[in-house]
Amino acid sequence: MDEMIFLEVLEGDSVHERHRLERFPATIGRAYSNDVILDDPKVSPEHLRIERREDGALMVRDVGSHNGTWRVDPWARLAELELAPDTRVAVGDTVLRFRRRDHAVPGTVITAPVAPKERVFEHARAFPVAMLALLFVSSLETHLGNYGRTDWGELTVAVVTPLTLTLLWA
Repeated sequence: MDEMIFLEVLEGDSVHERHRLERFPATIGRAYSNDVILDDPKVSPEHLRIERREDGALMVRDVGSHNGTWRVDPWARLAELELAPDTRVAVGDTVLRFRRRDHAVPGTVITAPVAPKERVFEHARAFPVAMLALLFVSSLETHLGNYGRTDWGELTVAVVTPLTLTLLWA
């Protein structure tokens, strides 16, 4: 039986998808006939082929793609490349990394859930307190604006209007 390898589709440094490749040759591209289908408009329908040489080494070959295949480190266009552990190639806007079956996976990160911070206006009493402060400031402003003579009707309207709007809104 052939050696199994894994193809990782990367987004930045994190893995977006993993594909198990057990049979070779394996094909990669946008077409549905491929073993690995990539959803990238810059990838050709038939883009790459992974083949096993007679000596057992795995090779990545560009099969005539329009945008080419690129080795990531160091950056260079390639027609074929022998796969080594952690080999990265770019096809279109997609970066692929090849891993062997015995690749060590890091341990699980354990974190305690953190409760979100409470916001001031999410408290039950915050809204009524804010409305009372608004009523007080409105009344005070109306009263001080008419210093010298108090129009009780206008003062009443200044207090009742925000209170009525608050009750209708609530």
